[in-house]
Amino acid sequence: MQKSFSLTHVRYDEGDLLGLGLAIASLVPIAAIVSLSTIVAVRRDVRTISLLGGLCVNEVLNEVLKRVFKEPRPVGIYPLF
Repeated sequence: MQKSFSLTHVRYDEGDLLGLGLAIASLVPIAAIVSLSTIVAVRRDVRTISLLGGLCVNEVLNEVLKRVFKEPRPVGIYPLF
């Protein structure tokens, strides 16, 4: 049975600790954007601004490519361990 991680609606198998960990890890880009935005607002460092810009470009590019290719998610693929 699939369970949803309520903050982002990432689905994982109920009782699967690896799936739960990966669902939580999927929040890393969002947390990075928020934290880098805060650092840019406080310090206005060129390196931090370029890092935030690159991260935002990466997120937009990933979204565009996902909509262009429209490949379905693999079903029933589990790790070997």
